[in-house]
Amino acid sequence: MRFSILLLLSLSLACSKKDAAPPADPEQAANTESTPTAEGAGGTDLDPGDLGAEMPPLPEDLEGDTPAANAPPVVKMLEAGEAPRKSLRWQIKPGFKQKVTADIGFAVDAIVSLLRLGSPNIVVSVELAMRATEVKGDGSARVGFEVAKADINWRQISKQKRIERLKAALVALRKVTGSYTLGSRGQVTDLEVSLPADATRDTHDMVDNLRWALAQMIPVFPEEPVGPGAKWTVQQGVMQTGALVHQLKTLELVKTQSDRLELTMTVRQTAATQAFQNPGTALPLKLTKLNGKANGSLTWDLAELAPRAARIESVVVKAVVQEATDPRETVASAVKLDRTLAIKQN
Repeated sequence: MRFSILLLLSLSLACSKKDAAPPADPEQAANTESTPTAEGAGGTDLDPGDLGAEMPPLPEDLEGDTPAANAPPVVKMLEAGEAPRKSLRWQIKPGFKQKVTADIGFAVDAIVSLLRLGSPNIVVSVELAMRATEVKGDGSARVGFEVAKADINWRQISKQKRIERLKAALVALRKVTGSYTLGSRGQVTDLEVSLPADATRDTHDMVDNLRWALAQMIPVFPEEPVGPGAKWTVQQGVMQTGALVHQLKTLELVKTQSDRLELTMTVRQTAATQAFQNPGTALPLKLTKLNGKANGSLTWDLAELAPRAARIESVVVKAVVQEATDPRETVASAVKLDRTLAIKQN
């Protein structure tokens, strides 16, 4: 069974004072321009609002402490839905195999010191081979995956330097493998991804966003039986671009037909001030603000490892500081990340 996934991914941003100068590669920062945020240059007061992002207020449920990334999600029933109701559980058979074809794009919009930096959207086509390697008595399944193919639509890229960087990233991406445990109610735990020694910064960015896709496209179900119109929230801590993020996802069961489900979802995210390290870099960074939102729809067959159909659109705006021993060398960034996941069966 084959699926097509369109996933808009973001290039992670980690800049040094040297990086804040006009980039030598315009393909990497195609929209470089001066901004009126001079008070933020070399300091820590750049705000995500500088990018013009309009984000709604965060819900009260996100005002508390962020759960640990490995803590079980907290599921709260809002509405049980119409009768007849049933308990939603995954029904994966041992050895079940599936191939997922993914078109992965990545882009970023950021203000770094006095510069406005924009990365062009680049689409990467990735084929994932997935397999249920083990199914336990409690219904949980260990799922393994590997990148079987990866390529790029090179017509989108005009700069040879950028092409060479991405070709190197693809060589490493084709060697990536991973696994995770899928609980009977949809909890994803023990996610492990193995990158080869020749993985580049771009490879790490692509893999980080694959982790995001897995976390967002697999719904967590409530313990109680539900029917059409049921609504529930899933609150948990998730790792995102190296930082611990507090996430609240609201799911609604639109329709059921045998083991086929149609759901809608909305997501809100925030994060506490924290030190973190971006995947693929050794730079110490500090996250000072984060506000994220997402919405979308999912169609799942409970016997399969990937959704039959999905569309998720996500925006995250955040403020990041790269601190230095000399305060004059500190660089602040306001970053906007746009991600879109689209899946449809071929």
